Amino acid sequence: MKVWSHQTIEAFEVLQKHGVLRGERKYVDQDFVHAYDVLRDMMHERLGPPPSPDSYPIWVWVRGRSGKRYGGRKPTSRYKGHVLLTLEVPEERILVSDFHAWHSCLNSRALCVFESEEDNHYETLIADLPQFDARRTSLIRDTWWRITDLSWCLRHVYESENPKTMWLQGTLWEIRQRDVVKVEHLQYARETWEKHLTTRAY
Repeated sequence: MKVWSHQTIEAFEVLQKHGVLRGERKYVDQDFVHAYDVLRDMMHERLGPPPSPDSYPIWVWVRGRSGKRYGGRKPTSRYKGHVLLTLEVPEERILVSDFHAWHSCLNSRALCVFESEEDNHYETLIADLPQFDARRTSLIRDTWWRITDLSWCLRHVYESENPKTMWLQGTLWEIRQRDVVKVEHLQYARETWEKHLTTRAY
């Protein structure tokens, strides 16, 4: 599968030096650790265990706006001083999910379709008020698996029948040097979002 990943020059140098690049928990924005932990559990279940206890997802783009492949439309304006890596990675090493649905996880919101589904959740919560907060968190997180159900996302997030409308992202445990088929050094002028990167050390 062809995918694309933005990385800092420092991360790329680690990849060149050690032959592998991995994410670490210490580089995850603390406001979003809860969502990353759930995604990490999904990866463990679907892809197998992480290479180390501290390993966290590395992000790649599978498809961007209007169904265009990310490497072909130069979606790089906010990544000055970074590299864009074009990768060829076996599908069994990538967990593909929907970019827009993922934001429900980041914002601690349930991925529900109908108000009735949310109402059922709250009826369950009210029945056990002493455990309200813990049960609420559990019920919300139980809906997050839907980010990987691309058919569900197409129907309920995009309200479309055309899969090319979707923004698809992927996560993997590591980028290996042999995965890299192209390297582009980016020189665009807009500010970077370095605090959201999770791949500064192998």
